[in-house]
Amino acid sequence: MTPYLFHAGTMSPEERQRFAGFALAPLDRETPARPPYLVLREGRCGVVYDDARLPFLPPAFDPRQASAQSLLARAVGLHVRPSKRILDAMAGWGSDGLELAALGARVTMVEASMLVWALLRERIEASTVVVEALVHGSAAGVMATGTWDVIYLDPMFPGRGRKGLAKLPMQVLRAIVDDSVDAPMSLLDTARRHASERVVVKRRRTDPMLGRPDWQLKGTTVRFDVYRGTACHTTE
Repeated sequence: MTPYLFHAGTMSPEERQRFAGFALAPLDRETPARPPYLVLREGRCGVVYDDARLPFLPPAFDPRQASAQSLLARAVGLHVRPSKRILDAMAGWGSDGLELAALGARVTMVEASMLVWALLRERIEASTVVVEALVHGSAAGVMATGTWDVIYLDPMFPGRGRKGLAKLPMQVLRAIVDDSVDAPMSLLDTARRHASERVVVKRRRTDPMLGRPDWQLKGTTVRFDVYRGTACHTTE
């Protein structure tokens, strides 16, 4: 189904081109679509994800929060070589991919949801971080097009009901994304064939492992399972 974008006022030709692929309609009190959908007001884009009809905008990314000593940076091996080519295959709101790019990695982000992809594009462009590419497509499909030093998988954590609700950005992501499109276990097998160094999978600390990782880095609430890649290393 084609996602909707509702706009307040007249859209410029540039905005229409930017949101090509969306069903465009003027914003009024009786919108003809049920959430989720995008809303564009005064050049700012948000997503309405429930019947409250209050648009959510992903928070701005602060590159000063990026640390080469973080568990994420160590898991992907940036302490060894900061300029690694990394495929962030399940980007979501892009916080981890932006952190890696801010630390010097050459990051390609992939997002399957057209709504999330459009908002992530806005978030990236509002930051000062340079991302090599942002692709709208399936993780498995993009993996199959090439080889990366590292492939990073951040599947959505299993829900826990109302107990221990996630922070708002993750609640919104869960509300609008179909997390059944790419099964993490099948993605892991594909990722290992297209990663020359390693595949890193982010998990809640207490969640079961996917297969048997080669090593792990554990934090207070999350862990990173690391698997050796099997692709032949290529140089450019």
